[in-house]
Amino acid sequence: MTKWLRKLDLYFGLFLLILLGAWFFLTVNDSVVDESTSYFFVAKADLEALAEALELYRKDHGDYPATEDMPTALVKNRNGAPSYLDKFPIDPWRQPYIYKRTSGAAHPYILYSTGANRVDEHGLGDDLDYWKVKVQIHS
Repeated sequence: MTKWLRKLDLYFGLFLLILLGAWFFLTVNDSVVDESTSYFFVAKADLEALAEALELYRKDHGDYPATEDMPTALVKNRNGAPSYLDKFPIDPWRQPYIYKRTSGAAHPYILYSTGANRVDEHGLGDDLDYWKVKVQIHS
């Protein structure tokens, strides 16, 4: 009878270990998905706010700011010039958003976050490009 109880204890222990492992995996996995999803939506909202500020700037000045004038062109000015943003946002991964004025391209500027890997892949890889994110959300 003791052999049978030992086997039962062993199987019950293994069952508990598997159950706790599955619970832990599902809990950790859900939190990782939630974090990356929330970071995506924060970055998307920041990119949309920046794009809106850029459009307002273009309407006031007739063109988008030069690459080297960002972010100061959009941020609150002390000299009485219009302010489009209170402060220039940083992405959820604590990196600055990247803006480049383009000419003769499909879009008048490039605006993106370097994404979770924090490596500037020039709008490719895991970078969150405003124009690609805009198409994903609106289609």
